[in-house]
Amino acid sequence: MRRTNNRNNRVHQVFQWLLYEFPHDGVVRMRCPKVMPKDYQGCHGVCCWNDKSEVMIWIAPTNKSMAISTLLHEYAHVLTDGRGSAEGHGTEFYETMGQIERAFYYGGGQKDSKEY
Repeated sequence: MRRTNNRNNRVHQVFQWLLYEFPHDGVVRMRCPKVMPKDYQGCHGVCCWNDKSEVMIWIAPTNKSMAISTLLHEYAHVLTDGRGSAEGHGTEFYETMGQIERAFYYGGGQKDSKEY
């Protein structure tokens, strides 16, 4: 089992678990910067689509619990491609978010993700 000494290591483990458990057809990358890009100051996280098949997830420098929760939320956006409403928070998003949260919090994901 890997050690999770810091927040970024743990968030990256959860990200790898998400990629395995909830695959996406395109390329998905994630960054945990020390400072969020200027356009995203004040956001906990954001998804940016470079083109139809490549997505960048940015996770703000917060505590570990908030960063993981934000990652689960942003990954639901990746899977639903922001569909469902102008804000990307429609029915499909919330159904997908629920599936991800149940798998992570109640389906063994917290423990399993530590193996990544």
